[in-house]
Amino acid sequence: MPAPTDAAPARRASGATIALARVVASLEPRTWRRLAVAVAVIQLVGVAVAAGDHLMLEGDGAFCVYAIAVGRPWLLKWADIAPRAAVYGLTAVPTAWIAQAAHLSPMAIADLNGLIFYAVPLAQFLVACALVWRRAPRLLAFPVATYACASAMQFGFPSEIALAPGFLWICLFLVDRGQAISLGALVGFVGLLFSHELAVPAAVIAAGFAAVRVRGGWRVVAVVVTALICLALDAALRLAGGTHGEMAPASAFPIATLLQSVQLWLGLGVAGLTLLAVRVRPKLFRQRLAWWATGALAAGLPLALALSPSIDFEHGLYPTGRTVIALAMASLAGLFVAARLDGDLAPDPMPPLASRAAAPVVFAALACMVGCAAAFLTEFNLEQDGLRRLVAATPGRGPPLLSVDDAAALVVPAEAAVLRHRQFAWTLPYRSAVLADGAVPAHLIYDRFNASAFRDYCTRAGAIDPARSAIPPVALAEVKAYACAQ
Repeated sequence: MPAPTDAAPARRASGATIALARVVASLEPRTWRRLAVAVAVIQLVGVAVAAGDHLMLEGDGAFCVYAIAVGRPWLLKWADIAPRAAVYGLTAVPTAWIAQAAHLSPMAIADLNGLIFYAVPLAQFLVACALVWRRAPRLLAFPVATYACASAMQFGFPSEIALAPGFLWICLFLVDRGQAISLGALVGFVGLLFSHELAVPAAVIAAGFAAVRVRGGWRVVAVVVTALICLALDAALRLAGGTHGEMAPASAFPIATLLQSVQLWLGLGVAGLTLLAVRVRPKLFRQRLAWWATGALAAGLPLALALSPSIDFEHGLYPTGRTVIALAMASLAGLFVAARLDGDLAPDPMPPLASRAAAPVVFAALACMVGCAAAFLTEFNLEQDGLRRLVAATPGRGPPLLSVDDAAALVVPAEAAVLRHRQFAWTLPYRSAVLADGAVPAHLIYDRFNASAFRDYCTRAGAIDPARSAIPPVALAEVKAYACAQ
């Protein structure tokens, strides 16, 4: 009798896991390959938009770009969020290195950082898909669903958790194919754990799956000990770096914001209606026209709603997207593990509703999120146009402070409306310095929200070397003076 290997599945036969495994086995491979291609194309377009539309200046990203532009990204930003070191190493470090080597301007740094930040998840997605493309194409449903139903929701706000799903599926797919004890699985697990604090539950599930799937006592011990060491290091960094608040219930699950999220409710509504359509008309999505009509309606609905000035597609973009991504990773990872405990099972002769509806529902959610992203970009560019005019360089003039309310009075009504929707406005002084693109900004726009962030900057600004900064010394002095006055 041959010795067992890592690839041999651990038997955990039960009615629930067998039923779930048969649902996965009944998924149609060709459909999920097409959806995976669609997701990859959409992400590629997102990379191009981020590189050409200064998208990294949204929200906290503006401060990240500023920190890179002045040559101190770790000190100013990442030292306080050390548990997200994987994202720092993959996005901020290469941006800073290229920016210094090529002497890039602040706006060029923003575009480069945006390109890298959005290209990394695309590369992760392609790697994950390659791992199962031929061997088990039905498993493409998991990374595709994660992006369509969660990751796409946060397009525009550069949260570090955007890189976590890619690490998760690379790790789980390698474990599933018998490579739990491999460099790739370890890199995937470490990257997942050190991408964001809210990725910890998914990392625990991945570690448990690896422990179950390996054979040999020493291998189980190795997996468990490695996971415990990484978890302990992550916890220590969180406590030392001050990011432990991200795991607090009020921060991780902002109920009020979730209830007000336009994207979330649109996605749930479109997905629910699509599920109902499949249930009423089981053969509906055998017709190509049904797919095209669903995509057009799901994408067009957010764009139609965006015509109303009362609809804000920027509201809750960060906390809602971050929370949904964390929940999607944990829940889909749990479903994946449960479905794979018994290995490959034969599909049911009559596919259940879950397997028949999965692709149309995910496709509808994906189309809806594309429409939401387009609506958000409309608002973002309106705001960006107004801000750029306000901070346009004026020769020989220092940057007088300008409040958000006063700034709204100096731009056209449409720009003022989206400017008043602005969240994370504490980054506006840094964004003003970046928007001047190497010159002295005519106005340094500010808001008093989150004054503690300015105090942190005040204590560290002295470490900035003007000779290494793409932001001119006069602008550096003005930003420091404002921060130290808070």
